[in-house]
Amino acid sequence: MDDYAGESSSFIIGLIENRAKEVGVAAFDLRSASLHLSQYIETSRSYQNTKTLLNFYDPMVIIVTPTKLAADGMVGVSELVDRVCSSITKGAALVKNLAAKEPSALGLDTYYKQYYLCLAAAAATIKWTEAEKGIIITNHSLSVTFNGSFDHMNIDATRTRLLRANLLQPLKDNETINARLDCLDELMSNEQLFFGLSQALRKFPKETDRVLCHFCFKSKKVTNDVVTIDNSRRSQILISSIILLKTALDALPLLLKVLKEATCFLLKNIYSSISENDKFHSIRNRIGDVIDEDALHARAPFVARTQQCFAVKAGTDGLLDIARRSFCDTSEAIHNLARKYREDYKLPNLKIPFNNRQGFYFSIPQKDIQGNLPRKFIQVIKHGNNIHFSSLELASVSDIITL
Repeated sequence: MDDYAGESSSFIIGLIENRAKEVGVAAFDLRSASLHLSQYIETSRSYQNTKTLLNFYDPMVIIVTPTKLAADGMVGVSELVDRVCSSITKGAALVKNLAAKEPSALGLDTYYKQYYLCLAAAAATIKWTEAEKGIIITNHSLSVTFNGSFDHMNIDATRTRLLRANLLQPLKDNETINARLDCLDELMSNEQLFFGLSQALRKFPKETDRVLCHFCFKSKKVTNDVVTIDNSRRSQILISSIILLKTALDALPLLLKVLKEATCFLLKNIYSSISENDKFHSIRNRIGDVIDEDALHARAPFVARTQQCFAVKAGTDGLLDIARRSFCDTSEAIHNLARKYREDYKLPNLKIPFNNRQGFYFSIPQKDIQGNLPRKFIQVIKHGNNIHFSSLELASVSDIITL
């Protein structure tokens, strides 16, 4: 969800404790649509294990059920939720429905009674998130993991997130460590594999988990207000995410070609999980039914806006085809206006950049300005060695593309 791109943390945590000092934790990451469940016994009065997890996740919200231990105003607790929300039965059902993996693959069918506290915390966390954020989490969309204290060591909190992840919970599972070391040995000894993987991974979009997260949430309220700024922004994000997903799926064949020669367990397992999953082909074909094959991800704001406008195949929607014609006419009018200003006011180096916040605006090197700019130019500001400004004519047409 892009709303949390600027937040220092995107985690919402639910905590539940029973009388035996057993603690269930559900950490829901809005940024990557992942749910991390932990259940353990607190061995000290200081709640060191829980403090360690909270330092690790650094949540923006902590929710608990109201008890004598969690009264109103409890330090560190952001929200109190009703016990109805933290039902063990509902928690198991919710996780089964929302998890991308099958319940048997998660071990949920076998261990749901053992992990009853963290499942109850998951129910409270998910219900609170849907109610407060006004969203519905789609079925089979969340990455769910069970993280008990039995697989990790706990030490004190420290600095950056990556360093914190390695220091707070260093892995101690020998099988996993050895698999990673074998992978590292093969990459160091096989240059062809190393450079082939480097080249293949460069073709994948950055922060793919955030892109996938956009498909996990949908608006709870369906309204008749089709053309609003919020809906327009949501559509832009969704189309951009689909283009990025298409880019990632198109990069899979090269990755498979490189991984085919790998011999270590970890890389062979990655190869098998990709090559044996027919869903990738199904998703790619469904995208190809609607999205134009030439649609590519672009970082330049105006190029990206153009790609979003023309990504859907022509003829899919008549209103969209009309909007494209209007988009082209408006873009042409803006560049004709810039050409007219260059000629009328003798400004040969006048440029017309675009960004998502301002839309189109004029820019010219400060050294090209002799005296004052003509009075028809407004919003004049100095930006580095350039002067940025606009005009009423530009603003009237730029708003169409900005929206």
